Amino acid sequence: MKPLSKEILTRRYYSRIYSYCARRTPDRESAEDAAQEVFAAFWEGPEFTEEEAALGWLYRVARSKISDFYRARARRAEYEADVPPEDLPEGIMRRASGEDPTAEEALGTAEEELLGRLGPGDAELFRDVFLEEMTYGALAEKYGASEGAMRIRVHRLRKKITEILRTLMTLGLPLLAAVLFRNGFMLISS
Repeated sequence: MKPLSKEILTRRYYSRIYSYCARRTPDRESAEDAAQEVFAAFWEGPEFTEEEAALGWLYRVARSKISDFYRARARRAEYEADVPPEDLPEGIMRRASGEDPTAEEALGTAEEELLGRLGPGDAELFRDVFLEEMTYGALAEKYGASEGAMRIRVHRLRKKITEILRTLMTLGLPLLAAVLFRNGFMLISS
C-alpha cells in the first residue's frame, strides 16, 4: 500500500490538533508551539497508509507535547522559587504575564498580596521599613524597643517576606514576586 501524503494530512488535521492543544494549554502561543512541535515530529516520523492511524498518532504526540509543556513549566517555577531574589532574570515579569503591566499597577498588586499575607504588626513594620525607609533609631522609638531588638525584628520580617515571595512563585504567581524584587524589595535577601 502506498503511504499517505504528509502534506495533505497536515492541511487536513492541523486545525484539529491546534484546537486540541488550545483547549489544554493556557494561551494561544503555547498551543501554537505545541501544534508546531507535533507536526515537526509528524514530518520526521513514520509513514502512514491509513488516515485513522495517522490521526491517532498525531493526538498521541500532541498529548505528549502538552505534557512536556507542563513539565517544563513546573521545572521553571521550581527553579525560579529556588533562585535567590538577586539572581532572578529581568525578563521574568514579562514571561509570567505575557504582557508588561505598568510598573505602578503591578507594584500595587504585588504589595497588596504581600501585605495580605503578613500579619497586621508585620504589615505595619513592612511599611515603616520598606516604604517609609525609617532608620533603626526611628523604628526603636516608634515601637518602644532597642535598636538591636528592631534589627532582629526587621531581619525576621525579611525572612518571612522571602518565604511569602517564594510561596507566591510556587503558586504560579511569579509576576507578583518579580515585581517586588524589581522594585527594590530584593533587599529582603540580605
